[in-house]
Amino acid sequence: MASRSRFGQWSWKGIAGLALVAGLAIGVGGCKRNDSGQLPAPSGAPIAAKAEAVTEFTLVRAYPDQKSDGLSLALEFSRPLVGTQDFDALVRFAQKVGTEDSSWSLSDDGKTLRYPFVEAAKEYSLIVSPDLLAADGSRIGKELRQKVFTGELKPVAGFASQGSVLPAKDSRGLPVVSVNVPEVDVEFLRVREKELPAFFSQYQRGGRRGSWELESEYGDKTPMSQLAEPVYVNRFVIGGKQNERVLTYLPTQDIKELQQPGLYFAVMKRSGSFEGEYDTAFFTVSDIGLHTRAYKDTLFVHTASLQSGASLKKIELRILDGKGEVVLKGATDGNGNALLNYTLDASHVLIASSGGDTSMLPFNQPALDLSEFAVAGRDNAWFDVFTWSGRDLYRPGETVRISALLRDNDGKPVKPQPVFLRLKQPDGKTFRETRLTPGEQGYFSFEQLIPAEAPTGRWQVEFRTNPASKEAIQGMTLRIEEFLPERMKLDLDSAQKTLKPGEPLKLQADAAYLYGAPADGNRFTARLAVAAEQSPVESLPGYFFGDPTTALPREARDVIDTEFPADGKLRQDVELPAEVKPTAPIAVVLSGSVYETGGRTVTRTLKRVMWPAAALVGVRPLFDPKDGADANSNARFELMRVDAAGKPQPAKGLKVTLVRELRDYHWTFNDSRWDYDFTRRFENKDTRTVDAGSAAVGVDVPVEWGEYRLDVFDPATGLTSRYPFNAGWSWNDDNRGLDARPDKVKLALDKTGYKAGDTVRVTVTPPHAGKGVLMVESDKMLYVQDIDAKPGSTYDIPVTAEWERHDVYITALVFRGGSAPSKITPARAVGVVHVPMDRKARQIAVGLVAPKQMRPEQTLPVTVSAPQLAGKVAHVTVSAVDVGILNITRFPVPDAAAHFFAQRRLGVDAYDIYSRVIESFDGSSGKLKFGGDMALAAMPQAKRPTARVQTVDLFSGPVKLDAKGIARIALKVPDFNGTLRVSALVYADDQYGKRDVETVVRAPILAEASMPRVMAPGDTSTVTLDVQNFTGTPGEFKVQVDGIGPLTLGESSRTLKLNADAKSTLSFPLTAREGYTVAKVRVRVDGNGFKVDRRYDLPVRAAWPQVLRAQTRTLDPLAAVTM
Repeated sequence: MASRSRFGQWSWKGIAGLALVAGLAIGVGGCKRNDSGQLPAPSGAPIAAKAEAVTEFTLVRAYPDQKSDGLSLALEFSRPLVGTQDFDALVRFAQKVGTEDSSWSLSDDGKTLRYPFVEAAKEYSLIVSPDLLAADGSRIGKELRQKVFTGELKPVAGFASQGSVLPAKDSRGLPVVSVNVPEVDVEFLRVREKELPAFFSQYQRGGRRGSWELESEYGDKTPMSQLAEPVYVNRFVIGGKQNERVLTYLPTQDIKELQQPGLYFAVMKRSGSFEGEYDTAFFTVSDIGLHTRAYKDTLFVHTASLQSGASLKKIELRILDGKGEVVLKGATDGNGNALLNYTLDASHVLIASSGGDTSMLPFNQPALDLSEFAVAGRDNAWFDVFTWSGRDLYRPGETVRISALLRDNDGKPVKPQPVFLRLKQPDGKTFRETRLTPGEQGYFSFEQLIPAEAPTGRWQVEFRTNPASKEAIQGMTLRIEEFLPERMKLDLDSAQKTLKPGEPLKLQADAAYLYGAPADGNRFTARLAVAAEQSPVESLPGYFFGDPTTALPREARDVIDTEFPADGKLRQDVELPAEVKPTAPIAVVLSGSVYETGGRTVTRTLKRVMWPAAALVGVRPLFDPKDGADANSNARFELMRVDAAGKPQPAKGLKVTLVRELRDYHWTFNDSRWDYDFTRRFENKDTRTVDAGSAAVGVDVPVEWGEYRLDVFDPATGLTSRYPFNAGWSWNDDNRGLDARPDKVKLALDKTGYKAGDTVRVTVTPPHAGKGVLMVESDKMLYVQDIDAKPGSTYDIPVTAEWERHDVYITALVFRGGSAPSKITPARAVGVVHVPMDRKARQIAVGLVAPKQMRPEQTLPVTVSAPQLAGKVAHVTVSAVDVGILNITRFPVPDAAAHFFAQRRLGVDAYDIYSRVIESFDGSSGKLKFGGDMALAAMPQAKRPTARVQTVDLFSGPVKLDAKGIARIALKVPDFNGTLRVSALVYADDQYGKRDVETVVRAPILAEASMPRVMAPGDTSTVTLDVQNFTGTPGEFKVQVDGIGPLTLGESSRTLKLNADAKSTLSFPLTAREGYTVAKVRVRVDGNGFKVDRRYDLPVRAAWPQVLRAQTRTLDPLAAVTM
């Protein structure tokens, strides 16, 4: 007989045997040869099989949607349904089914209804009403009855925790969760100590893994057999009732082979199954809790008992490098602390051991997430540069003016030394690099003309003390743009901080000209846009709220088109679109524009959030949302239920559902090519109920590869928060995610500022009483003290000279012991607060006197006074800048004190094992709930006719204060109408102050023209001229508007009568003639003894854009080249 080898090839021996048998059979059959033997004649008629298309509106199929331990009944219809129907009334059960919270839900494609939380191995009888309505208006028309048998749940078993530390005291073992799995086979391997760094570099967590991943060499993976050695294998009976999820502990504490200290790797499969994937976990057994804090060149280690939270002394510490070699040894002192001379390396592993306990901390894991604490700021450095200018927005062709002060990290003087400035274009190329020498009191200045043809965009000014340094210590961003200064100001506001459902937006709009006149009669328009707001709570960064799939208008809608009243103050209620329902937070953004008489607009925006309920559930993924969760693992989340202010609102019975999106792809042939499309289906993969408390609650859900969504239903509000995410997109398991945020310890200081010699009194309010550690740290440990913290505990800490910097923080750790009998998991809570230094004595009160109103082309007198600096060497710089420029970028008043004394970033990274402690679950059965491209480089630009635009930016340079601390400065104001922000920055060696006022500049006769920014020969347009009488008396005014260059204006001479403060708007026809140049429009107004004579640039250039073409050719020096 023929046979196959193990590789699937026929063996020659088998083929020979088959031939011999065939020959004997022929010999016995008869003597006459028959060429065809018993071969039958060809027969059979072809059948054209064709699926019958369902054209009527009907039920296509009813089926159980069985995934993991979550069961649903699904009804698929031939046409999409109207989503607003009461499906619970239209689709009924013949028997009582579900709970009050169970309900039919419609899929996104509108064709499938699902009823969740049904019972396994049970037959359900469904009745579909004839009134069920399709989206096209058709109805079922007759009552439909359908029976569905749900069947048994799919067998599944897995480790119940992503933790890697099994508490040694009173442990019940390794938890396993299962459904319909009576027995599992588990093999335990112990990782060789020398291979620990390699192991942790490849395995950040447990989860489902294929045999090829554990055995084969792929990428930079090492086979498990080379990292660990088998020590124990056995079959465990886990039992449980049919179709119920049960939790069972594998008694690792009773297995002799698992008592040797070390890291164990467990591999589990269902007995009798031969799938290609296994569930994995790794763990150590220890009572040693490890917390470390990494500084620049030291590592602080604290060890505490996981059972009691008390510090553990004389714990041996070892650090292994990437090759498994011991590079450092140490031990904790009597307080459980150690300070090691060590610089953190992500490939290293810290091992703490004592007797039979061993804890391990790999440094390739993420540091603790402290984003909920105020620990942000710029990095601390030994010296600092404060850079300022009158503005940050310039036009090509203008001169940039930069000032700077060099100080140490506390704003104190340093030895005079040069600094090196680098000015970079938007494409990153260095435009200029220069060495600046210090002036008096460490002042530096820099001026640079920006060419008219320079690329527009964001330019960078960088300062270095070492020209070869790659990193700049400070700098500022300049914007080079062809802008026009604004002539009006517009403020949008609303007294409502958040909107309630059904409430209109109560808009307050105030507008005025920058030369002081209200926007009387000026047009105002507004557009309203709405969108799902997923991050409405600023105090909870990383949490997502609401439902991003909420159907809302995609386009902004026009909601206001009116005129301002005489006082320029508009009050109006704006209704939200009808599509905005109270189901999720909705961002409401109003964009309002006030129009000059010539048509130019000034636009501002106002944002408010519609908060739909008293409390909402926020979802925080414990992985990078951009990368997604790892495939074949547990996706980890934290949930918080809070009000609009971010205050926790505990509630019970939140239903958490993991929904998977499945895509059915189909190919089509269109336009001579194949293309594909897909339809979506959604399946409930996992469902559970959790309670929300005053702290975040963790949720782990098993995911494979693909698109998912986590739904959290709040029965108290009836709202569902949805968080879509994907799994399996990160390559090679590089996404290590985020460590869970620790519980918070509230810290309160007794004062707003401190100095050396003071005593800090800090009040500690932990979420639970317990032993802990109180630390003061900057870029090193400054102070440490063991504490026994209870709510309201206070501790006094002396402030030393080492604290005189701006990156000093107090950190409190409070440990909570735990054990299996108490069903409490060991944990630590963290509190961090910045310690501000008292610098009030170094912040100078500045007096600034400037006229509230003046006329153009006069001297602006400014008096600056700083009495605290009387008798000291000090300087002041004064700027007067057009507010119409500053408003475009919201440029703030330069503040040296705020810069030098600002909080710096917490320069410490913390790592510990507490987020990896295997939880102490309730061991009883967990029953099912039944029922219910690289940017283009800036190209060289051809010469272009560019209009000169008036930009007012006056600067005094450094002026020395006299013996009384007073400086008097005069600035020449050009022909300009508007508002100047006059700002003064005062500096001494280590004291600083600032002040600003506004001065309105307005001519007796105001003549402001509006016209096109550019014209081409043959174009026609209009010059709009506002003439306003501020002479104080009525009068007659002669107006003359002329064109200089290739421009022609019609009706150029006018006469008008104006009362005091009255305004008139005139329009003049404008035509551009042949000629490419910068033409001018000249405006002259004469009346009441005053005259105005102004010129406005208007470029006349080609009507088509400039084109740059480049070719690369090989040139023959003897041949002609034809272009």
